[in-house]
Amino acid sequence: MKSKVCCVVLLCLLVAPAHGQTPQVMECDANAACVALVEQAQKQSKAGQLAEAEKSYKLAYEVSHDARLLFNIARVLDKRGQGQEAAKYYRLFIAAPVEEPEQKAKARAYVAELEGNNDPPPKRLTSAPPIQPTPSITEPVVPTTELKDTPVYKKGWFWGVMVGSVAAVGLGIGLGVGLSNRVPTVPSGTNTIGATF
Repeated sequence: MKSKVCCVVLLCLLVAPAHGQTPQVMECDANAACVALVEQAQKQSKAGQLAEAEKSYKLAYEVSHDARLLFNIARVLDKRGQGQEAAKYYRLFIAAPVEEPEQKAKARAYVAELEGNNDPPPKRLTSAPPIQPTPSITEPVVPTTELKDTPVYKKGWFWGVMVGSVAAVGLGIGLGVGLSNRVPTVPSGTNTIGATF
């Protein structure tokens, strides 16, 4: 029984990625989930739902870590008026090892524009929500997700796997102990005959 428990624990540790391990980078086009998230983000952006588009791009980036998606995240943030964060994503895209000279030139121009526009936004006198700019149809949209390299132990899915593994091991141990210690029960008043030799 102990060997089974050890095997399950060892398997759980081997399946979980190592802390600090760099995520695997793949092109978004090679991942169906990433493609779906990018398409969703593009639709949301065209509909003016920029906050939702940002989330979808960041999720797509989390799935694939395709650096081209950083440009799309930056564009959505820029359109939402979050210039400092947009500039951060533009810089990450520029520094990324992708061969996109035209996109990188655009990103440099956007960063220069954002850095030249350091004036704080005017205060709004009304309580009306800010007007979202209409997204440009000609700009390519590439999906992305979180840019940070969050440690594995701080991600929700990791703790879900750990809790599930612990629950499975506990259930296995409980069933093993419970079933191995069972004594056959005989209803009271039943005559039992023991074998005698």
